[in-house]
Amino acid sequence: MGTLLWCVALTATGQLLIYAGLGFLAGKWMTAFHDALPLWARLMAFAVLASIPANLLIAQTFKVLPAGLAGAVLVSTSVVGMVISAMIMDGVRPNLNILMATLLLLVAAVWVALALKS
Repeated sequence: MGTLLWCVALTATGQLLIYAGLGFLAGKWMTAFHDALPLWARLMAFAVLASIPANLLIAQTFKVLPAGLAGAVLVSTSVVGMVISAMIMDGVRPNLNILMATLLLLVAAVWVALALKS
């Protein structure tokens, strides 16, 4: 169980880096820094500071866990990351519909992992 939680933490951190980098590229976060850099420099900053470290963190999950479980962890953290970042960027408050839809997607990811295991 400790290994699974560690892998969830690694994957969630990787997803956080990806979504923070995408928010930066879109000009939603760190706007003064974003506006001061040309496009090529923003892309390089995204690759070096977000994308490469995130992929290394996520790869650790696939080294430690079986592929089906690691995939479920990746999908689950992706769903939660997308929902949270969309809510932040669009200024949407949490509501019951968002909560229920997110829970449904998380249950589906776990269901697929269990189906692959059997």
